[in-house]
Amino acid sequence: MNTFSFIANIALGKETDKFKPYEEKKFNSGWINRTLKFNAVAGTNRIMCEIKGGSWEDGHGTIKTFAPGTVDDAGKRVKGEPIEIPWKDRTLQSNIDQVAPFRKFIVDLEEMGKRKLLQRIVEDGEVTDETLAEAKVDSLEAAQAALEKSKAKRHEFLSEWDFAAFVYKLLNNEAVKNLKCRVSGNLVMTEYEGKFYQHYEVTRIMRAAADAEYDTEAVITLNFGQNAVDDGSVEEKGKYYINGYTFDYDSQRKQKIPCPIMLTLPVGTDAKSKAYAELLKKNFTINPVDGNICKELAVKVECVDGAERLELTEDMLSDNEKELLMIGAVTMDELVRDRGKQVYGDRIREFVITGFARGWLSGARLTAYHEEDFVLPPLNKVDTEALANELFPDDEDDIII
Repeated sequence: MNTFSFIANIALGKETDKFKPYEEKKFNSGWINRTLKFNAVAGTNRIMCEIKGGSWEDGHGTIKTFAPGTVDDAGKRVKGEPIEIPWKDRTLQSNIDQVAPFRKFIVDLEEMGKRKLLQRIVEDGEVTDETLAEAKVDSLEAAQAALEKSKAKRHEFLSEWDFAAFVYKLLNNEAVKNLKCRVSGNLVMTEYEGKFYQHYEVTRIMRAAADAEYDTEAVITLNFGQNAVDDGSVEEKGKYYINGYTFDYDSQRKQKIPCPIMLTLPVGTDAKSKAYAELLKKNFTINPVDGNICKELAVKVECVDGAERLELTEDMLSDNEKELLMIGAVTMDELVRDRGKQVYGDRIREFVITGFARGWLSGARLTAYHEEDFVLPPLNKVDTEALANELFPDDEDDIII
């Protein structure tokens, strides 16, 4: 699964007749869809994130999830067992505690590292002048009280339904407007009528350090065959285009489908970055003599979605500004300040490769796929009511939250 982890400010988009940042849709079956859309703003990037959940109107159903993993006597990790929790009991803390962390949806607004420091004082007995001073408390009792307040800043949910409602309430709070957060989740691809769409589905929102740098990193596993590298724009744009596929589950076809995706690979500006780019390019290249084989490679990318910030140049100036500059009445810096705003170029949307993903330094790997596996399976034509019945079944055993 492709994932993302952004360091960004979070904010609701402006509601219009066509765009609703928070919306609920009810179907004839009694199923209700709840969708929250908000922006992760990092520098010039403004990326639309979303949380989607659903519930039966009468509150029936179960949540199918997993218990935490364990370690056996031999020290081997054992996967957690599947468990089911009644929908009506999903908010009980006793039920939340028995679910594996990776299956929870989490909001944590505590300052990074503060809770662990308080736990060292209260739970591990590290009561020293240094730890108390670092935690900004003057006694063990004060540390205990601070720890309780810290734990109250962490909120865990078993369903996107409750997660979306809480985050929507959070985004309407003025206190979070300038709060820097780590927003993470899954980068999901969907298909509709032959077109493919990207969705940043959020699973966690954590408070980031105040001095953390804005970032829009994702990890994408690309499957590719022959001719994945397009070098036609290297001279003009200084980048390669890498074409391939990522696989995501399609609820209509009830199987994973190949979703086309294009990444960009900058050629670099110095000897080291140029050599690194050429090595990445080599990994995306399959020798024709190897035949109809396919490979995969996971890479880190920067998700770019915004207008590029430009430096003000003379060709951007008005005739009057040019004359003022020519006679020495103003400097370029004064013209920038006079405009009162930064200059931006066209909006750009792309995935810019920044390096190999963790665990992939060994390079691209051979897969069992062939080129024909990258053809989208046909979708059987069904009427709207039949499709709705498939997507929103009446049988509570079919619901997976």
